[in-house]
Amino acid sequence: FAHHEYTSLDQGRGSLSQQNSLDPSAFERANYTETIASYVARHTT
Repeated sequence: FAHHEYTSLDQGRGSLSQQNSLDPSAFERANYTETIASYVARHTT
């Protein structure tokens, strides 16, 4: 976080939030895709 000059963890979280995203729907789709991929990786043999 220091590299990006954030003064607090909350400031960094805010910068990475869906609300502050340029395209909130793309942010949501990416998180959904990551969730599905993570589930599949853990539950397949």
